[in-house]
Amino acid sequence: STPIVLDENLRDCSGVLASGRNKSGVYTIWPKEHSTTGKPLKIYCDMETDGGGWTVIQRRGEFPVQQDFYKNWESYKNGFGNITQEFWLGNENIRVLCEKGCKIRFDMRAENGERGFAIYQNFYLSSSYAIRINDYSGDVGDAMRYQNNYAFSTKDKGNTEKAQRLKGGWWYEDSTVFCHLNGVYEPGTNDAQTVNWYPWREHENLASVEIKVRPK
Repeated sequence: STPIVLDENLRDCSGVLASGRNKSGVYTIWPKEHSTTGKPLKIYCDMETDGGGWTVIQRRGEFPVQQDFYKNWESYKNGFGNITQEFWLGNENIRVLCEKGCKIRFDMRAENGERGFAIYQNFYLSSSYAIRINDYSGDVGDAMRYQNNYAFSTKDKGNTEKAQRLKGGWWYEDSTVFCHLNGVYEPGTNDAQTVNWYPWREHENLASVEIKVRPK
C-alpha cells in the first residue's frame, strides 16, 4: 500500500495516532535524528492492538516472499524486508525511536492458532545496540529477561558462533537462548534455529510474530 506522507513533526506511530489517523497501515515519519537530514522512514503502524500507536519493528509469518533473516551486521543495522510482510526495521531506527525509552510488545500465534503476547514496560537499545529490557507482563512467559543487557550479534559481529549456529541476528545470551524471533521460519519444525519463544512453545516454529514499540 502507498505510504501516507505526514508532516515532519511526527516521530513515530503514537504521534501519527495523536494526529487523528487511526487506521493501521504504512506511514512515513521523520525519526528525530533523521529530521535534520530530511530523511524520512517508512513504517507500519498498528492502530488496533492495546490502544494503538504501536510502531512495528519486526514481523514474521507465512507470506508469498519469505525473507532470509540470516543476514550480516550492516543489514540488521539498516533494516531489510517488506514492511507489509516480513521485515526488520533496523537497529539504528529502533535505537532512535526508543532513545527516551519505550514499551515493547511481542504478539505471537502458535501453529494451532492460539495467540499470546508479552509486554515489557522498559526497553531501549544502547549506541552499540545492546538491549535493555525489563518489567514483563503477558501470557507467554518472560523469555526476554535472559536477553537483558546482551549485545546484538550477527554472523559477522559479536557472538558470531551463536548467530551462525542459530542462523539469525539477535541478542544472544551465552547459554540457552530462550527466544529467537529472527530465526529460520520453517512451519512444522521444532528446533532452536526456528522462530520460537521457549517458555510458551519451546522450540516449536511460531506461525506468526510481530514486535512493536510505543513511547512510555
